[in-house]
Amino acid sequence: MINYREILRRLLKYIVIVLISGSSMYVIPKNKLRNKDIIYISLIIGMVFCILDIITPSIQIIIKEDEEHGTVHSEEHVNVHSEEHVNVHSEEHVNVHSEEQ
Repeated sequence: MINYREILRRLLKYIVIVLISGSSMYVIPKNKLRNKDIIYISLIIGMVFCILDIITPSIQIIIKEDEEHGTVHSEEHVNVHSEEHVNVHSEEHVNVHSEEQ
């Protein structure tokens, strides 16, 4: 099933990076670039960002607090975006001591 929300989110992310890189190349340099060069460089930046976004995993950290034992359970979920969906889960237990006065 196609997730249209994810497609729209990524498309907006790529458009924003292209617009920011293009506007910064137009405004910042003292020796102005041609508009055609700015468009080419901005599109290359957008494509590289798109490739890196697809290849690199996204990391989501979820923190759950166990109030009874005073520990924090931190779970890292690494989702690899590709044709094979691979999920790696690791748990880390940390003791939390609260000072009461």
